[in-house]
Amino acid sequence: MRTAPHGAEFDSTGQFVIGTSLDPGNAATQVLDLAQPENPVVKYSISLKESEHRSFRVTLLPQRHAMVTFDGGGELATWDLRVTPPKMLAKVHAHPGASASVAVNSEEKLAASSGVDGALIIWDIADLANIKKLHEFPGMANNGPSIRFSDDGKSIAGISVATASPDVWWWRWELTREGARAAICRQGAGTMTPKD
Repeated sequence: MRTAPHGAEFDSTGQFVIGTSLDPGNAATQVLDLAQPENPVVKYSISLKESEHRSFRVTLLPQRHAMVTFDGGGELATWDLRVTPPKMLAKVHAHPGASASVAVNSEEKLAASSGVDGALIIWDIADLANIKKLHEFPGMANNGPSIRFSDDGKSIAGISVATASPDVWWWRWELTREGARAAICRQGAGTMTPKD
């Protein structure tokens, strides 16, 4: 990337780092292979439209040689990384507005997305070419929480900062056969209070 990346993070294996360049007219999300840290190699690259690049999220599926992306227009997509350039397999309109966060469970069969609309949606991505919505929690948080699956894949944790106050909201969704249920707490002034 020729300019500083906008939001860089390692994948679950620690071998790859994902970032989005902000080159005007040449924005792209790139995945760098750090197998040889002194000589990183661009493994994958996806060119982004102007409307997408300021809030583009990527999660790798290393076991399946694939990735999930979530863009500034609220579109969730799956990609095949066994070909160059990466091939989009499926895309769904997930949220009205920009992305906030996307996460995938350790088995790489479930994805979760949160948008600036404050909703959390759980997706079935067992078939990467056929994304299915499993459950939606509408209007759960200000700006959409940053989310992660637990190691056992049975729950999702999130954190969100309120826009009009210094409060921090903590979220935990337990996944069940019936869907999911949420537990919500607010942290303000050093206390943590359950929210009804």
